[in-house]
Amino acid sequence: MDPASVTIGKAVADLGGFRPEGNACGFSLYRSGDAELVRVPGLHIFQNNLDSEIEEAFGIRPETLIFLSTHRSERNIPAITFHPLGNYGTADLGGISRRLVHSPSSLLTSSMIQAAERGRGNGYEITFEATHHGPYLECQAFFAEIGSNMRAWTDGKAAALIAESLLNATQLNPVTAVGIGGGHYCPRFRDIAIRHRISFAHFIPNYALRNIDGRLADEVLEKSGKPTILAMHISRGFEEEAERVATLFLDRGLDIFDPSREYSK
Repeated sequence: MDPASVTIGKAVADLGGFRPEGNACGFSLYRSGDAELVRVPGLHIFQNNLDSEIEEAFGIRPETLIFLSTHRSERNIPAITFHPLGNYGTADLGGISRRLVHSPSSLLTSSMIQAAERGRGNGYEITFEATHHGPYLECQAFFAEIGSNMRAWTDGKAAALIAESLLNATQLNPVTAVGIGGGHYCPRFRDIAIRHRISFAHFIPNYALRNIDGRLADEVLEKSGKPTILAMHISRGFEEEAERVATLFLDRGLDIFDPSREYSK
């Protein structure tokens, strides 16, 4: 059992007014208006094609799946994170090697912004994470997570913050960005999103830069909707790889993020 998933799921159900609708194929369905909450058995990161399985069970083809999940980190820092799905390398944690999942950039980014602004001073680092792990899906998806220990995973207040952020996410302006460089956590891209109200779709961290070629750059663009901006965090020791990857995206029509520009207007 994923303890954070249970805690966040309860908060979403309570705050969103979700009511039981039925059970099928091991899944439990809850509904509130035009939104569904689905409880699934097993570890979600390995459940490729879960969107198709939900359709088979309930006759509902999901447009977007939001996974409520446990976050783990070696540093054990309290964190609330949001991230898109996919693998730039091998599929060691679910999904498909060198394949990404469509990112609902506006919903992903708005949810993170809502959490960051509502949760100031609550003791949690609230940020994006780089694109990673499965499952592979044909629909849009992202993860919303609490970490990094049992105290955090069962924290009802943190779970309620995530639930409120997801339920109150709003449409951002249509400018969408891809972020490249930096570490696994993406505080610089978080700050850009908050200040400029631009949506981020996928993030390529330093450790994945060497895997990016033309085919994978095309995959990033395809699974990001219609991005127009490339935001860069060039770290020491990764300058050449970052410039090489940036050129792939610039050659495909993206523009470098300009901090002096008012993207929100």
